[in-house]
Amino acid sequence: MLSEAEAGVDAGPEAVARAYEAALLQIDPNSQAEASDNLHAAYATALAWARDRPTSQQANQAQQAHQEQQAHQAQTSAAAAPLHAVTQAEVETALQEWLVPLMDRGQSQPGAVLAQALRDERLASTEAQRALQARIAAVLVQDPGQRAALFDAAVFRFQWDVDNGSQLTDRWTAAWIAQACGESLAWRGQAEADRQRQLEALAAAQACPTPDETLLTRHFFAMDVLMSRFGYWFSLRLPNDALQAWAQAYQAPGFKRPLALKTPAPRARFKFNARIMIIVVLLALAVLRIVFYPNQSPSQQPWPVKPADPASQTEGAAARR
Repeated sequence: MLSEAEAGVDAGPEAVARAYEAALLQIDPNSQAEASDNLHAAYATALAWARDRPTSQQANQAQQAHQEQQAHQAQTSAAAAPLHAVTQAEVETALQEWLVPLMDRGQSQPGAVLAQALRDERLASTEAQRALQARIAAVLVQDPGQRAALFDAAVFRFQWDVDNGSQLTDRWTAAWIAQACGESLAWRGQAEADRQRQLEALAAAQACPTPDETLLTRHFFAMDVLMSRFGYWFSLRLPNDALQAWAQAYQAPGFKRPLALKTPAPRARFKFNARIMIIVVLLALAVLRIVFYPNQSPSQQPWPVKPADPASQTEGAAARR
């Protein structure tokens, strides 16, 4: 029989065939018929075994793939382990750490800070992110002054303009957020000239928190629209003290409301058509009649009568006879 040393432990069908040919040269088929038969049977068995058994390379590849899969699962488990191991105290600490820069009115890029906060492993859970969302919304509702950039960043990250703040558990806060989102959308839908006037009034209020009579009169109509129609949107862009100062100045007894500018209505263009022409001709004829016959009514006017034909008069007389 072929030994493992002759064929190789991991021999394939080609190696078994070479080993069989080498062993066959050492046997005389005529004198050693039994040995030849045994060798042939061993060759058939070894060949079948080599075809069915995977090679060491294939076995190594399969083992390596299995090890890589186990390593990947272990790495995934190790990466996911801290998410479940984060305590409530660590979540609260992370919230306090990120809320400090987010609440800073001087923060130039609150959107970037909020994106970093959401990538924090301590705030990776759904409950932690909802807590962060609720904290930001509460600050916007209670102290909205000069937090327009934070509001816009939160609307983008939490999609408040899509679900109207439905993820917020406090109904009053959710209603405030929904109203602010609606006003922001309505403000952008105005005409460009109206928005420009309102932005000029907003810049004046930011530059002069305590307005004088001239500023109040100049920006009265723009401020009236901002305070009456876009109050939530306006409060996010102006300091609280400036907003109160302008509102109180407009409500002061000595302030005189300026008169609204009257816009002249557009005049319809005159079109001369056939009907108007007929009316003009009839009026002209009436004026001419009055000029040439001022003392006669139309029923007394001597209209010319056509003289009768003599031939027709003769025939009429003959017929009467």
